[in-house]
Amino acid sequence: MGKLQLAAKEFLAHGYIFHPKFGGDDYCFSKSFSKASGIYKIKFEITEDSFNRAPFPIVESLPEQLRKRRLPHLLLGKYCCLFSDTSIIDPLNINKLVSSWLHKVEEVIELWESGDYSEDYVAEFSLYWGGIPTYLLESTYLNKNLDVYSFERKAINGNSSREYVVAPEREVAEKWAHSRNSVGLIEYRNSAVFVELTQAPYIHYDHPWPPDSLKDFSNWLLMSSNEPLVLERLLVALAKLGKWSKGWNTFVDVIFHYDREFFGVSFNLPTESRKAIVNHYGPKSRRGRGKQAREKLRKRIFDNSRDKIFPLDVMPCSPDHVIERNRAISSPLLSNKRIALIGAGTIGGYLAHSLSQVGAGHDSGHLVIYDNDVLKVGNVGRHILGIKFIGERKSDSLKYYLEEQGLDLDIRAEGKFNLSSDLSRFDLILDATGDQAFSLNLSSKVSKYRSQGGKILLIHSWISGFGHTAKSMLDDGINGCYACQFDYSKGSVKTELYPSFASGKEPDASHLFKRSCGENHLPFGSEASMLAASLAVQLLRGRNKKAPSLLMRRVSNQAIELKDKKLKKNLDCPSCRN
Repeated sequence: MGKLQLAAKEFLAHGYIFHPKFGGDDYCFSKSFSKASGIYKIKFEITEDSFNRAPFPIVESLPEQLRKRRLPHLLLGKYCCLFSDTSIIDPLNINKLVSSWLHKVEEVIELWESGDYSEDYVAEFSLYWGGIPTYLLESTYLNKNLDVYSFERKAINGNSSREYVVAPEREVAEKWAHSRNSVGLIEYRNSAVFVELTQAPYIHYDHPWPPDSLKDFSNWLLMSSNEPLVLERLLVALAKLGKWSKGWNTFVDVIFHYDREFFGVSFNLPTESRKAIVNHYGPKSRRGRGKQAREKLRKRIFDNSRDKIFPLDVMPCSPDHVIERNRAISSPLLSNKRIALIGAGTIGGYLAHSLSQVGAGHDSGHLVIYDNDVLKVGNVGRHILGIKFIGERKSDSLKYYLEEQGLDLDIRAEGKFNLSSDLSRFDLILDATGDQAFSLNLSSKVSKYRSQGGKILLIHSWISGFGHTAKSMLDDGINGCYACQFDYSKGSVKTELYPSFASGKEPDASHLFKRSCGENHLPFGSEASMLAASLAVQLLRGRNKKAPSLLMRRVSNQAIELKDKKLKKNLDCPSCRN
Protein backbone atom coordinates (compact mmCIF):
# COMPACT_ATOMS: atom_id res chain seq x y z
CA MET A 1 0.00 0.00 0.00
CA GLY A 2 1.41 3.42 -1.02
CA LYS A 3 1.84 6.45 1.24
CA LEU A 4 -1.25 8.23 -0.08
CA GLN A 5 -3.36 5.13 0.47
CA LEU A 6 -2.05 4.75 4.03
CA ALA A 7 -2.74 8.42 4.69
CA ALA A 8 -6.27 8.07 3.30
CA LYS A 9 -6.92 5.18 5.66
CA GLU A 10 -5.86 7.31 8.65
CA PHE A 11 -7.98 10.31 7.58
CA LEU A 12 -11.05 8.12 7.18
CA ALA A 13 -10.43 6.52 10.59
CA HIS A 14 -10.55 10.01 12.14
CA GLY A 15 -13.89 10.82 10.55
CA TYR A 16 -12.68 12.82 7.56
CA ILE A 17 -14.53 12.63 4.24
CA PHE A 18 -12.66 11.93 1.00
CA HIS A 19 -13.28 14.30 -1.93
CA PRO A 20 -12.03 13.27 -5.38
CA LYS A 21 -10.12 16.03 -7.15
CA PHE A 22 -10.20 15.67 -10.89
CA GLY A 23 -7.25 16.77 -13.00
CA GLY A 24 -4.74 16.67 -10.15
CA ASP A 25 -2.73 14.34 -7.94
CA ASP A 26 -4.13 15.74 -4.66
CA TYR A 27 -6.10 13.68 -2.18
CA CYS A 28 -8.63 15.95 -0.44
CA PHE A 29 -10.15 15.25 2.97
CA SER A 30 -12.47 17.46 5.00
CA LYS A 31 -14.17 17.35 8.37
CA SER A 32 -16.57 19.59 10.26
CA PHE A 33 -16.18 20.11 14.00
CA SER A 34 -19.29 21.17 15.91
CA LYS A 35 -18.50 23.28 18.97
CA ALA A 36 -20.44 25.55 21.30
CA SER A 37 -19.56 28.64 19.27
CA GLY A 38 -20.41 27.05 15.91
CA ILE A 39 -18.97 24.94 13.08
CA TYR A 40 -15.29 24.65 12.11
CA LYS A 41 -14.58 23.09 8.72
CA ILE A 42 -11.04 21.90 7.91
CA LYS A 43 -9.71 20.59 4.60
CA PHE A 44 -6.42 18.81 3.86
CA GLU A 45 -4.95 18.59 0.35
CA ILE A 46 -2.33 15.82 0.29
CA THR A 47 0.21 14.80 -2.36
CA GLU A 48 3.27 12.54 -2.36
CA ASP A 49 5.35 15.57 -1.30
CA SER A 50 3.22 16.23 1.80
CA PHE A 51 5.08 13.77 4.01
CA ASN A 52 8.34 15.70 4.32
CA ARG A 53 6.93 18.49 6.49
CA ALA A 54 3.73 19.45 8.23
CA PRO A 55 1.05 20.61 5.77
CA PHE A 56 -1.05 23.78 6.04
CA PRO A 57 -4.66 22.59 6.30
CA ILE A 58 -7.23 25.01 4.88
CA VAL A 59 -9.75 26.53 7.30
CA GLU A 60 -12.83 26.62 5.08
CA SER A 61 -15.25 27.83 7.71
CA LEU A 62 -15.21 29.36 11.19
CA PRO A 63 -18.02 30.16 13.64
CA GLU A 64 -19.57 33.55 12.89
CA GLN A 65 -18.27 35.19 16.06
CA LEU A 66 -14.66 34.20 15.26
CA ARG A 67 -14.54 35.35 11.65
CA LYS A 68 -13.49 38.90 12.50
CA ARG A 69 -10.99 37.87 15.14
CA ARG A 70 -7.25 37.70 14.63
CA LEU A 71 -6.62 34.12 15.71
CA PRO A 72 -3.23 32.63 16.60
CA HIS A 73 -1.88 29.88 14.33
CA LEU A 74 -4.12 31.13 11.50
CA LEU A 75 -1.96 32.31 8.61
CA LEU A 76 -3.35 34.75 6.03
CA GLY A 77 -6.78 34.12 7.51
CA LYS A 78 -6.92 30.80 5.68
CA TYR A 79 -4.27 28.26 6.72
CA CYS A 80 -3.84 26.50 10.04
CA CYS A 81 -0.19 26.36 11.14
CA LEU A 82 0.73 23.01 12.71
CA PHE A 83 4.36 23.78 13.63
CA SER A 84 6.42 20.90 12.24
CA ASP A 85 8.90 20.98 15.13
CA THR A 86 6.17 20.05 17.61
CA SER A 87 4.51 17.37 15.48
CA ILE A 88 5.75 13.85 14.85
CA ILE A 89 7.78 13.91 11.63
CA ASP A 90 8.40 10.33 10.57
CA PRO A 91 7.68 9.80 6.88
CA LEU A 92 8.30 6.06 7.34
CA ASN A 93 5.33 5.75 9.70
CA ILE A 94 2.49 7.35 7.75
CA ASN A 95 -0.22 6.43 10.25
CA LYS A 96 1.48 8.18 13.16
CA LEU A 97 2.50 11.10 10.97
CA VAL A 98 -1.02 11.82 9.75
CA SER A 99 -2.46 11.17 13.20
CA SER A 100 -0.13 13.82 14.66
CA TRP A 101 -1.42 16.36 12.11
CA LEU A 102 -5.03 15.64 12.95
CA HIS A 103 -4.52 15.81 16.70
CA LYS A 104 -2.68 19.12 16.30
CA VAL A 105 -5.60 20.55 14.31
CA GLU A 106 -7.97 19.55 17.10
CA GLU A 107 -5.69 21.22 19.68
CA VAL A 108 -5.74 24.46 17.70
CA ILE A 109 -9.54 24.34 17.36
CA GLU A 110 -9.89 23.82 21.12
CA LEU A 111 -7.60 26.81 21.65
CA TRP A 112 -9.72 29.01 19.37
CA GLU A 113 -12.86 27.77 21.07
CA SER A 114 -11.52 28.63 24.55
CA GLY A 115 -10.83 32.26 23.64
CA ASP A 116 -7.82 32.19 25.99
CA TYR A 117 -4.92 32.50 23.59
CA SER A 118 -3.07 35.66 24.54
CA GLU A 119 0.05 33.67 25.49
CA ASP A 120 0.01 31.89 22.13
CA TYR A 121 0.70 35.19 20.43
CA VAL A 122 4.03 35.65 22.22
CA ALA A 123 6.19 33.47 19.99
CA GLU A 124 4.49 34.46 16.74
CA PHE A 125 3.33 38.03 17.29
CA SER A 126 5.96 39.38 14.90
CA LEU A 127 4.30 37.35 12.11
CA TYR A 128 1.12 39.37 12.57
CA TRP A 129 2.95 42.64 13.10
CA GLY A 130 5.38 42.59 10.15
CA GLY A 131 6.91 45.88 9.11
CA ILE A 132 10.24 47.23 7.94
CA PRO A 133 13.24 44.99 8.84
CA THR A 134 14.86 46.70 11.84
CA TYR A 135 17.99 45.27 13.44
CA LEU A 136 18.50 46.02 17.13
CA LEU A 137 22.18 46.15 18.09
CA GLU A 138 21.77 47.02 21.76
CA SER A 139 20.60 45.10 24.81
CA THR A 140 17.39 46.31 26.43
CA TYR A 141 18.88 46.40 29.93
CA LEU A 142 21.51 48.98 28.90
CA ASN A 143 19.77 52.31 29.34
CA LYS A 144 21.49 54.08 26.45
CA ASN A 145 20.35 56.71 23.99
CA LEU A 146 19.59 54.96 20.74
CA ASP A 147 19.45 56.22 17.18
CA VAL A 148 17.91 54.72 14.07
CA TYR A 149 19.79 54.63 10.78
CA SER A 150 18.65 53.43 7.38
CA PHE A 151 20.57 52.00 4.47
CA GLU A 152 20.01 50.38 1.12
CA ARG A 153 21.04 46.73 1.03
CA LYS A 154 21.88 44.77 -2.08
CA ALA A 155 21.01 41.09 -1.68
CA ILE A 156 23.01 38.21 -3.13
CA ASN A 157 20.43 37.81 -5.90
CA GLY A 158 20.89 41.47 -6.88
CA ASN A 159 17.64 42.79 -5.40
CA SER A 160 17.75 45.95 -3.28
CA SER A 161 15.77 46.71 -0.14
CA ARG A 162 15.82 49.26 2.67
CA GLU A 163 16.67 48.21 6.22
CA TYR A 164 16.86 50.01 9.55
CA VAL A 165 19.41 49.54 12.29
CA VAL A 166 19.08 50.71 15.90
CA ALA A 167 22.43 51.41 17.55
CA PRO A 168 23.96 53.48 20.38
CA GLU A 169 26.35 55.24 18.00
CA ARG A 170 26.90 55.75 14.29
CA GLU A 171 30.12 53.72 14.11
CA VAL A 172 28.31 50.58 15.32
CA ALA A 173 25.55 51.11 12.76
CA GLU A 174 28.07 51.61 9.95
CA LYS A 175 29.87 48.37 10.78
CA TRP A 176 26.56 46.52 10.71
CA ALA A 177 25.53 48.10 7.40
CA HIS A 178 28.89 47.15 5.90
CA SER A 179 28.40 43.54 7.03
CA ARG A 180 24.95 43.61 5.43
CA ASN A 181 26.37 44.63 2.05
CA SER A 182 25.00 48.17 2.13
CA VAL A 183 25.02 50.37 -0.95
CA GLY A 184 25.81 54.06 -0.60
CA LEU A 185 25.83 56.08 2.61
CA ILE A 186 24.05 55.18 5.81
CA GLU A 187 21.48 57.82 6.81
CA TYR A 188 20.43 59.01 10.26
CA ARG A 189 16.65 58.79 10.70
CA ASN A 190 15.57 59.57 14.23
CA SER A 191 15.83 58.57 17.89
CA ALA A 192 14.52 55.37 19.47
CA VAL A 193 13.44 54.27 22.95
CA PHE A 194 12.68 50.98 24.73
CA VAL A 195 9.40 50.22 26.49
CA GLU A 196 8.90 46.96 28.38
CA LEU A 197 5.38 45.57 28.26
CA THR A 198 3.66 44.15 31.32
CA GLN A 199 2.08 41.24 29.45
CA ALA A 200 2.45 39.39 26.18
CA PRO A 201 1.15 41.33 23.17
CA TYR A 202 -1.92 39.84 21.57
CA ILE A 203 -4.70 40.85 19.20
CA HIS A 204 -8.11 41.27 20.77
CA TYR A 205 -10.92 40.09 18.54
CA ASP A 206 -12.77 43.42 18.84
CA HIS A 207 -9.83 45.47 17.63
CA PRO A 208 -9.31 46.26 13.91
CA TRP A 209 -6.05 44.84 12.63
CA PRO A 210 -3.54 45.99 11.67
CA PRO A 211 -3.79 49.42 13.35
CA ASP A 212 -3.32 52.15 10.79
CA SER A 213 -3.21 55.38 12.78
CA LEU A 214 -1.51 56.41 16.01
CA LYS A 215 -4.93 56.54 17.63
CA ASP A 216 -5.75 52.96 16.59
CA PHE A 217 -2.36 51.77 17.78
CA SER A 218 -2.63 53.43 21.21
CA ASN A 219 -6.16 52.09 21.68
CA TRP A 220 -4.85 48.58 21.03
CA LEU A 221 -1.68 48.98 23.13
CA LEU A 222 -3.40 50.58 26.12
CA MET A 223 -6.54 48.48 26.34
CA SER A 224 -5.29 46.03 28.99
CA SER A 225 -5.73 46.23 32.74
CA ASN A 226 -2.08 47.28 33.00
CA GLU A 227 -2.66 50.33 30.78
CA PRO A 228 -1.54 52.92 33.40
CA LEU A 229 1.86 51.26 33.85
CA VAL A 230 2.49 50.84 30.11
CA LEU A 231 1.47 54.45 29.41
CA GLU A 232 3.68 55.65 32.27
CA ARG A 233 6.69 53.76 30.88
CA LEU A 234 6.02 55.07 27.38
CA LEU A 235 5.83 58.69 28.54
CA VAL A 236 8.97 58.37 30.69
CA ALA A 237 10.87 56.90 27.74
CA LEU A 238 9.70 59.62 25.34
CA ALA A 239 10.58 62.33 27.87
CA LYS A 240 14.23 61.23 27.71
CA LEU A 241 14.34 62.39 24.09
CA GLY A 242 14.01 66.00 25.17
CA LYS A 243 11.96 68.81 23.66
CA TRP A 244 13.80 68.95 20.39
CA SER A 245 14.55 66.32 17.79
CA LYS A 246 18.17 65.86 16.72
CA GLY A 247 17.49 66.72 13.09
CA TRP A 248 14.69 67.85 10.86
CA ASN A 249 12.90 64.51 11.27
CA THR A 250 10.41 64.62 14.17
CA PHE A 251 9.63 60.90 13.95
CA VAL A 252 10.47 58.58 16.83
CA ASP A 253 10.76 54.78 16.96
CA VAL A 254 9.47 52.95 20.02
CA ILE A 255 10.67 49.37 20.52
CA PHE A 256 8.38 47.32 22.72
CA HIS A 257 9.54 44.07 24.26
CA TYR A 258 8.12 41.31 26.41
CA ASP A 259 10.42 38.50 27.43
CA ARG A 260 12.34 37.70 24.20
CA GLU A 261 9.76 39.07 21.76
CA PHE A 262 10.19 42.48 20.12
CA PHE A 263 8.17 44.70 17.83
CA GLY A 264 8.31 48.38 17.04
CA VAL A 265 6.42 51.34 15.69
CA SER A 266 7.55 54.57 14.08
CA PHE A 267 5.38 57.68 14.32
CA ASN A 268 5.57 61.45 14.18
CA LEU A 269 6.05 63.20 17.53
CA PRO A 270 5.83 66.96 16.89
CA THR A 271 7.80 69.45 18.95
CA GLU A 272 4.70 70.62 20.83
CA SER A 273 3.95 67.05 21.93
CA ARG A 274 7.57 66.55 22.99
CA LYS A 275 7.44 69.70 25.10
CA ALA A 276 4.22 68.58 26.78
CA ILE A 277 5.73 65.20 27.69
CA VAL A 278 8.97 66.72 29.00
CA ASN A 279 7.03 69.28 31.06
CA HIS A 280 5.36 66.43 32.96
CA TYR A 281 7.93 63.61 32.76
CA GLY A 282 11.26 65.33 32.17
CA PRO A 283 14.06 65.12 34.78
CA LYS A 284 13.48 68.73 35.90
CA SER A 285 9.70 68.64 35.78
CA ARG A 286 7.83 69.93 38.81
CA ARG A 287 4.44 68.95 37.50
CA GLY A 288 2.61 65.87 38.67
CA ARG A 289 2.72 62.49 37.01
CA GLY A 290 -0.58 61.14 38.25
CA LYS A 291 -3.60 59.74 36.48
CA GLN A 292 -4.85 63.16 35.44
CA ALA A 293 -1.55 64.05 33.73
CA ARG A 294 -1.41 60.67 31.97
CA GLU A 295 -4.92 60.93 30.62
CA LYS A 296 -4.36 64.50 29.49
CA LEU A 297 -1.24 63.53 27.55
CA ARG A 298 -2.85 60.41 26.15
CA LYS A 299 -5.75 62.37 24.76
CA ARG A 300 -3.54 65.13 23.38
CA ILE A 301 -0.84 62.99 21.78
CA PHE A 302 -2.52 59.72 20.90
CA ASP A 303 -6.32 59.80 20.98
CA ASN A 304 -6.65 62.92 18.84
CA SER A 305 -4.04 61.82 16.31
CA ARG A 306 -4.84 60.58 12.84
CA ASP A 307 -1.17 60.32 11.88
CA LYS A 308 -0.15 57.13 10.13
CA ILE A 309 2.12 54.69 11.93
CA PHE A 310 4.81 52.51 10.41
CA PRO A 311 5.31 49.04 11.95
CA LEU A 312 8.87 47.84 12.50
CA ASP A 313 9.87 44.18 12.38
CA VAL A 314 12.44 44.35 15.19
CA MET A 315 15.09 41.63 15.27
CA PRO A 316 17.49 41.69 18.25
CA CYS A 317 21.05 41.24 16.96
CA SER A 318 23.23 42.43 19.82
CA PRO A 319 26.21 40.18 20.65
CA ASP A 320 24.54 39.40 24.00
CA HIS A 321 21.41 38.12 22.29
CA VAL A 322 23.15 36.22 19.49
CA ILE A 323 25.62 34.48 21.81
CA GLU A 324 23.08 33.58 24.49
CA ARG A 325 20.25 32.48 22.20
CA ASN A 326 21.70 29.10 21.19
CA ARG A 327 23.79 28.42 24.26
CA ALA A 328 22.81 25.22 26.05
CA ILE A 329 23.01 25.07 29.83
CA SER A 330 26.36 23.28 29.76
CA SER A 331 27.81 25.19 26.81
CA PRO A 332 30.90 27.31 27.44
CA LEU A 333 30.51 31.05 27.85
CA LEU A 334 33.77 32.81 27.06
CA SER A 335 32.65 36.41 27.51
CA ASN A 336 35.13 38.47 29.55
CA LYS A 337 37.85 35.83 29.12
CA ARG A 338 41.35 36.68 27.89
CA ILE A 339 42.03 34.00 25.30
CA ALA A 340 45.02 33.09 23.16
CA LEU A 341 44.58 30.87 20.11
CA ILE A 342 47.95 29.67 18.85
CA GLY A 343 47.76 28.46 15.27
CA ALA A 344 45.40 29.79 12.60
CA GLY A 345 45.71 26.82 10.31
CA THR A 346 43.04 24.35 9.36
CA ILE A 347 42.14 23.46 12.99
CA GLY A 348 42.62 27.00 14.27
CA GLY A 349 40.31 28.49 11.64
CA TYR A 350 37.33 26.31 12.55
CA LEU A 351 38.14 26.63 16.24
CA ALA A 352 38.28 30.45 16.09
CA HIS A 353 34.87 30.54 14.44
CA SER A 354 33.36 28.29 17.12
CA LEU A 355 34.99 30.27 19.94
CA SER A 356 33.55 33.54 18.64
CA GLN A 357 30.07 32.01 18.64
CA VAL A 358 30.32 31.20 22.36
CA GLY A 359 31.54 34.63 23.40
CA ALA A 360 35.30 34.81 22.83
CA GLY A 361 36.16 38.50 22.48
CA HIS A 362 32.84 39.63 23.94
CA ASP A 363 32.36 42.24 26.70
CA SER A 364 35.70 42.98 28.38
CA GLY A 365 37.34 39.83 27.01
CA HIS A 366 39.50 39.45 23.92
CA LEU A 367 40.74 36.76 21.57
CA VAL A 368 44.35 36.98 20.35
CA ILE A 369 45.17 34.84 17.31
CA TYR A 370 48.83 33.90 16.82
CA ASP A 371 50.18 32.73 13.46
CA ASN A 372 52.86 34.21 11.23
CA ASP A 373 52.25 31.87 8.28
CA VAL A 374 50.72 33.08 5.02
CA LEU A 375 47.69 31.39 3.46
CA LYS A 376 48.70 29.49 0.33
CA VAL A 377 46.67 28.09 -2.54
CA GLY A 378 47.14 24.56 -1.19
CA ASN A 379 45.57 25.55 2.16
CA VAL A 380 42.24 26.54 0.65
CA GLY A 381 41.07 22.95 0.15
CA ARG A 382 40.61 22.39 3.89
CA HIS A 383 40.79 25.84 5.53
CA ILE A 384 37.82 27.95 6.62
CA LEU A 385 39.41 30.84 4.70
CA GLY A 386 39.00 31.06 0.93
CA ILE A 387 40.91 32.42 -2.05
CA LYS A 388 40.20 36.00 -0.98
CA PHE A 389 42.93 35.62 1.65
CA ILE A 390 45.67 33.91 -0.37
CA GLY A 391 48.96 35.69 0.30
CA GLU A 392 47.69 37.23 3.55
CA ARG A 393 48.93 36.36 7.02
CA LYS A 394 46.59 33.76 8.48
CA SER A 395 46.08 35.55 11.81
CA ASP A 396 45.18 38.83 10.06
CA SER A 397 42.86 37.00 7.67
CA LEU A 398 41.09 35.13 10.45
CA LYS A 399 40.60 38.36 12.40
CA TYR A 400 39.04 39.96 9.31
CA TYR A 401 36.87 36.90 8.69
CA LEU A 402 35.51 36.88 12.25
CA GLU A 403 34.83 40.61 12.24
CA GLU A 404 32.83 40.15 9.03
CA GLN A 405 30.40 37.94 10.97
CA GLY A 406 29.09 41.11 12.61
CA LEU A 407 29.30 40.19 16.31
CA ASP A 408 31.43 43.24 17.20
CA LEU A 409 34.05 41.22 19.11
CA ASP A 410 37.54 42.21 20.25
CA ILE A 411 39.70 40.06 17.97
CA ARG A 412 43.45 40.69 17.75
CA ALA A 413 46.00 39.31 15.30
CA GLU A 414 49.65 38.63 16.14
CA GLY A 415 52.54 36.81 14.49
CA LYS A 416 54.47 33.95 16.05
CA PHE A 417 53.74 33.09 19.69
CA ASN A 418 56.84 33.49 21.83
CA LEU A 419 57.24 30.87 24.56
CA SER A 420 58.82 33.53 26.76
CA SER A 421 55.55 35.50 26.70
CA ASP A 422 53.92 36.56 29.95
CA LEU A 423 51.18 33.96 30.52
CA SER A 424 49.44 36.09 33.15
CA ARG A 425 47.88 38.01 30.24
CA PHE A 426 45.59 35.05 29.51
CA ASP A 427 42.92 32.98 31.24
CA LEU A 428 42.83 30.35 28.50
CA ILE A 429 45.30 29.19 25.85
CA LEU A 430 44.29 26.96 22.95
CA ASP A 431 47.08 25.23 21.06
CA ALA A 432 45.98 24.41 17.51
CA THR A 433 49.45 24.22 15.99
CA GLY A 434 49.51 20.44 15.61
CA ASP A 435 53.25 20.75 16.24
CA GLN A 436 54.28 18.13 18.80
CA ALA A 437 57.56 19.82 19.72
CA PHE A 438 55.87 23.17 20.27
CA SER A 439 53.02 21.58 22.27
CA LEU A 440 55.51 19.82 24.58
CA ASN A 441 57.42 23.06 25.16
CA LEU A 442 54.20 25.01 25.76
CA SER A 443 53.02 22.37 28.22
CA SER A 444 56.30 22.69 30.16
CA LYS A 445 56.01 26.48 30.12
CA VAL A 446 52.49 26.33 31.55
CA SER A 447 53.53 23.79 34.22
CA LYS A 448 56.32 26.09 35.35
CA TYR A 449 53.96 29.07 35.42
CA ARG A 450 51.52 27.15 37.61
CA SER A 451 54.30 26.08 39.98
CA GLN A 452 54.90 29.79 40.61
CA GLY A 453 51.26 30.36 41.57
CA GLY A 454 49.81 31.17 38.15
CA LYS A 455 46.36 29.99 37.11
CA ILE A 456 45.58 29.20 33.50
CA LEU A 457 43.69 26.67 31.40
CA LEU A 458 45.39 25.00 28.43
CA ILE A 459 43.77 23.00 25.62
CA HIS A 460 45.64 21.21 22.86
CA SER A 461 43.86 20.11 19.69
CA TRP A 462 45.56 18.16 16.92
CA ILE A 463 45.25 15.54 14.20
CA SER A 464 47.02 12.27 14.83
CA GLY A 465 47.65 9.03 12.98
CA PHE A 466 48.51 10.68 9.65
CA GLY A 467 45.07 12.30 9.45
CA HIS A 468 43.07 9.28 10.65
CA THR A 469 42.39 10.48 14.24
CA ALA A 470 41.36 13.78 15.83
CA LYS A 471 42.36 14.45 19.43
CA SER A 472 41.94 17.20 21.99
CA MET A 473 43.02 17.37 25.61
CA LEU A 474 42.44 19.66 28.56
CA ASP A 475 45.36 20.53 30.83
CA ASP A 476 43.88 22.07 33.97
CA GLY A 477 46.84 21.39 36.24
CA ILE A 478 44.98 18.61 38.04
CA ASN A 479 44.92 15.95 35.34
CA GLY A 480 47.80 14.94 33.10
CA CYS A 481 49.48 17.35 30.70
CA TYR A 482 50.22 16.96 26.98
CA ALA A 483 53.45 15.09 27.73
CA CYS A 484 51.61 12.63 30.00
CA GLN A 485 50.08 10.88 26.98
CA PHE A 486 53.49 9.40 26.15
CA ASP A 487 55.40 6.50 27.70
CA TYR A 488 58.96 7.52 28.65
CA SER A 489 59.92 4.29 30.41
CA LYS A 490 61.82 2.95 27.39
CA GLY A 491 64.64 5.43 27.51
CA SER A 492 65.06 8.22 25.01
CA VAL A 493 62.31 7.04 22.66
CA LYS A 494 58.81 8.03 23.77
CA THR A 495 55.75 6.10 22.56
CA GLU A 496 52.06 7.01 22.50
CA LEU A 497 49.92 5.53 25.26
CA TYR A 498 46.89 5.71 22.96
CA PRO A 499 48.08 5.10 19.37
CA SER A 500 45.75 5.52 16.40
CA PHE A 501 46.48 2.11 14.88
CA ALA A 502 46.67 -1.44 16.10
CA SER A 503 50.17 -2.84 16.37
CA GLY A 504 51.53 -3.66 12.93
CA LYS A 505 48.70 -1.85 11.14
CA GLU A 506 50.40 1.53 10.81
CA PRO A 507 50.45 2.92 7.25
CA ASP A 508 53.76 3.61 5.53
CA ALA A 509 54.41 7.26 6.36
CA SER A 510 56.89 7.68 3.52
CA HIS A 511 54.04 7.43 1.01
CA LEU A 512 51.80 9.87 2.89
CA PHE A 513 53.91 12.99 3.29
CA LYS A 514 54.55 15.30 0.37
CA ARG A 515 57.88 16.86 1.19
CA SER A 516 59.38 20.10 -0.08
CA CYS A 517 62.19 22.34 1.11
CA GLY A 518 61.29 23.65 4.57
CA GLU A 519 57.80 22.20 4.50
CA ASN A 520 55.95 18.89 4.72
CA HIS A 521 52.37 18.37 3.62
CA LEU A 522 50.12 15.61 4.95
CA PRO A 523 46.94 15.19 2.87
CA PHE A 524 43.72 14.86 4.89
CA GLY A 525 40.23 16.32 4.55
CA SER A 526 38.63 19.25 6.36
CA GLU A 527 36.44 16.84 8.34
CA ALA A 528 39.44 15.93 10.51
CA SER A 529 40.11 19.59 11.30
CA MET A 530 36.47 20.33 12.03
CA LEU A 531 36.30 17.32 14.34
CA ALA A 532 39.44 18.36 16.23
CA ALA A 533 38.07 21.90 16.67
CA SER A 534 34.75 20.52 17.88
CA LEU A 535 36.48 18.36 20.51
CA ALA A 536 38.30 21.43 21.85
CA VAL A 537 35.01 23.30 22.33
CA GLN A 538 33.52 20.24 24.05
CA LEU A 539 36.30 20.39 26.62
CA LEU A 540 35.18 23.91 27.52
CA ARG A 541 31.68 22.77 28.51
CA GLY A 542 30.54 22.50 32.10
CA ARG A 543 32.50 19.62 33.58
CA ASN A 544 32.47 17.39 36.65
CA LYS A 545 35.34 15.59 38.34
CA LYS A 546 34.78 12.38 36.36
CA ALA A 547 34.73 14.05 32.95
CA PRO A 548 37.44 12.85 30.52
CA SER A 549 40.27 15.23 29.74
CA LEU A 550 41.47 13.50 26.56
CA LEU A 551 38.94 13.16 23.73
CA MET A 552 39.74 10.98 20.72
CA ARG A 553 37.72 10.30 17.57
CA ARG A 554 38.71 8.30 14.53
CA VAL A 555 38.22 9.92 11.15
CA SER A 556 38.55 6.75 9.08
CA ASN A 557 38.00 3.03 9.54
CA GLN A 558 41.73 2.41 9.32
CA ALA A 559 42.19 3.85 12.81
CA ILE A 560 41.07 2.01 15.93
CA GLU A 561 38.17 3.22 18.07
CA LEU A 562 39.59 4.99 21.12
CA LYS A 563 37.63 5.69 24.28
CA ASP A 564 37.84 9.09 25.93
CA LYS A 565 40.23 9.13 28.87
CA LYS A 566 40.66 10.98 32.11
CA LEU A 567 44.39 11.42 31.61
CA LYS A 568 46.33 10.94 34.84
CA LYS A 569 49.64 12.53 35.63
CA ASN A 570 52.48 10.34 34.44
CA LEU A 571 55.13 9.67 37.09
CA ASP A 572 57.80 9.73 34.38
CA CYS A 573 56.50 12.91 32.71
CA PRO A 574 59.42 15.26 31.99
CA SER A 575 57.06 18.23 31.84
CA CYS A 576 54.61 18.52 34.74
CA ARG A 577 56.70 16.38 37.14
CA ASN A 578 59.53 18.88 36.95
